[in-house]
Amino acid sequence: MATTVTMPQLGESIVEGEIGDWKVQEGERVQQGQPLVTILTDKTDTELPAPDTGVIVKVIAHTGDTVEVGAALCVIDANAEASAPSPAVTAPTPTESAEAPAATPSVRKLAREQDVDLAGVTGTGEGGRITHEDVRRAAAPARTAAKPPPTPTPTAAVRTPSPKSGVSHGLRFDPGAFRVPAYRPAPGDEVIPFSRRRRIIADHMVYSKLTSPHVVTFAETDIHHTARLRNAHKNELKKEGISLSYLAFVVAATCKALRETRAMNSRVL
Repeated sequence: MATTVTMPQLGESIVEGEIGDWKVQEGERVQQGQPLVTILTDKTDTELPAPDTGVIVKVIAHTGDTVEVGAALCVIDANAEASAPSPAVTAPTPTESAEAPAATPSVRKLAREQDVDLAGVTGTGEGGRITHEDVRRAAAPARTAAKPPPTPTPTAAVRTPSPKSGVSHGLRFDPGAFRVPAYRPAPGDEVIPFSRRRRIIADHMVYSKLTSPHVVTFAETDIHHTARLRNAHKNELKKEGISLSYLAFVVAATCKALRETRAMNSRVL
């Protein structure tokens, strides 16, 4: 007998949910109560257990899909036989050719601003190094391409909370002509998937930034010990041509805080 697993009602105001990561695959046997999939909503993330013991014969809703309450997620058949697990796919080992193109930080910054992929740019500098002129030449065709006729810019639409759900499912805005430079993860970067809740928080923060007046806040800080440390070393460093300003201490404190709070040193891709 087959059982269809549906999106549950996870709260009075919840009318839909987003499919997170599946804990099982098609053809896999599950036991009653075993976690099947993570459901993401505006209020909470919940693991959905298997209602019966059987084999997952069909996965209907996939990761990233938004599904209404009552819609089918997968089908479990108590009489089906589990299929053999598919062989694991081994990721290819990076080779030397996959290394980042040779370019200075300023050239990489220019490439991000011009939305140029350095992997497709041939360097004319010493040793094949990519120069600023190489990036500008690569960006020139895009700038000279024919532009479509101008169209009236509609007012940024704000998705208002659904009266049925009582919550907002995310706000999308047109920030104007500003375009965020493309960013490609570099070696050593950690890419963390954006959860539904974090995306909603980010949207509301952008909305607040675009619509709320900006103010400056001042706060007094006791830097007595910092001043003593600076006075104890500034004359010695001055002999070496180094001016020890308070900025050095601010930078040191900022770096320490960013190492301890890594999320503050991140950006949305």
